Amino acid sequence: MARCLRVFHSPVELGSVALRGEAFAYVAVVHRARIGHRIELFDGEGHTAVGTFVRFEADAAHVAITEVVASSLALRPVRLVQCLSKGDKIDETLRDACELGVKHVVVAEAARSVRKLDEAGGAKLRERLSRVAAEAARQALSPHVATVSGPAPLATAFGDGAEPLRLVLDPTGAAPFFDALSAAPARAPLAIAVGPEGGFTASELAFALHSGWTTVRLGTTVLRTETMAAAVLGALRAFDDTDSRDL
Repeated sequence: MARCLRVFHSPVELGSVALRGEAFAYVAVVHRARIGHRIELFDGEGHTAVGTFVRFEADAAHVAITEVVASSLALRPVRLVQCLSKGDKIDETLRDACELGVKHVVVAEAARSVRKLDEAGGAKLRERLSRVAAEAARQALSPHVATVSGPAPLATAFGDGAEPLRLVLDPTGAAPFFDALSAAPARAPLAIAVGPEGGFTASELAFALHSGWTTVRLGTTVLRTETMAAAVLGALRAFDDTDSRDL
């Protein structure tokens, strides 16, 4: 095992921890961890535990945790309202968004969302996307794991939240994305809404504006729904990294 394994597990605390289920399969089967190998556990809420494997059973890997540390990473809180797209595109969309540090994802059903889910289908989607979020945090070495909710009607997603800055991505948006960021307080909590294939309808945009959202554009090209979240979050992180205003 060439590197220290990193696994999502909650809670993290000093002492003995038993990894079972998917976590056990990941360390014992995929990476063939052995006694004495190091491991990092992260709880998705900013805490990381460091320890070593001390014992293996048929269905469990036992870890001795010797240190727990809190992350000093402080990213701008971002809520992403991502409308359902065709097939499994939303999996890749969410994976990219989580690697870029989004805090919460709301899956929304818009008028042009071809895919519609019943209650059981929605529950399965949330469960799958929650796993994707944890995997993305592990890959990105992030101490935080995004939470996932929905599918919810778009009107509900637009009506929820109290972020001081709420932006709808639209090719004909009223202002460039960076202008909207510059006009708001540094690192103010932010909500971003991305439409499905075909974008938001005129009535949806009107409702968003009525609910306190602002339409913005990102560049001069029209991006696909599965590309937009990663593009805007990458631009946001670049903006925040170079924003020298007082916090």
